[in-house]
Amino acid sequence: MDQDMDLPQLIRSCRATMRWTQDQLAAAMKVKKVTVYRWEHGLATPSSDNLTRLILIFRIECQKKEIGLWFLNRLRSLLPEPHHPTPVLTAKQRKVMQLGAINQNLQRVASAR
Repeated sequence: MDQDMDLPQLIRSCRATMRWTQDQLAAAMKVKKVTVYRWEHGLATPSSDNLTRLILIFRIECQKKEIGLWFLNRLRSLLPEPHHPTPVLTAKQRKVMQLGAINQNLQRVASAR
């Protein structure tokens, strides 16, 4: 298989290699058949959750059928980098930060006099 396949070709190729219909893949993914069609024709892009689900489904089915797994790495490479959000501060932590900022401002005002 072509290592430089784009995502629509890759999804279509994986599904065809497993001899699944779009209906079967849609049922396994818990999406509508039209969604699979849109992915395979480049009209829509799977969310990162759906890409992860595709990887899991294809891996399980490929291992059952002993089909090569090269495309799983390709799919995995298409996943966006994990987002590491800023930690959420508790109300107490926010208050401490606010008080610290107020204290710094008071010290600046006092030193300016």
